[in-house]
Amino acid sequence: RGLGDVYKRQKQDDGDVSFASDNGSGGTTTYLFLDGSNKRIQFNTDFITGDNNKITFGNSGDLEIYHDGSNSYIKDTGTGNLIIQGSSRIELKAANDKKYLRAIVNGAVSLYYDDVEKLATTSTGVSVTGTISADDNIYLDGAAPVLNVSSSNNASGFRINVTGIVDSTNNLLRVQRSGTTM
Repeated sequence: RGLGDVYKRQKQDDGDVSFASDNGSGGTTTYLFLDGSNKRIQFNTDFITGDNNKITFGNSGDLEIYHDGSNSYIKDTGTGNLIIQGSSRIELKAANDKKYLRAIVNGAVSLYYDDVEKLATTSTGVSVTGTISADDNIYLDGAAPVLNVSSSNNASGFRINVTGIVDSTNNLLRVQRSGTTM
């Protein structure tokens, strides 16, 4: 015969409830702690759910965290936005600890390829490591747009601005192919 519902009530002001069990070494350990004075539930060990079982948050279950047996999900299903906050930075990493993205408060947002930074915002724009490829046109916008192309020490290069194309010595840009000026 079933027992029906089971209730446990702690009647002492700010009282706590502990659930303890054998710890596998002959002693006991508190695994679940209901903290009455701080109004919180504390798990003192891993919390495990099976595949496709969701942990939900919010009155309508607006935030879900779960694993479907193949993929893991953090899912916002309600109104509003999913906001991830960090006190100094946020990083997205692979299971092998390789970075995908790093965002630093009042600093750079960086994208990584194979754990190597390839694109980062700076206080003056964007810094790119490697080659930039475009399938279409690259547009410069502004009152007097300028594209500067130079070596890392600014010793040589050229500038494209609204008045023409000049090299680092203010000569017109010359394009050569196999030693022949075109």
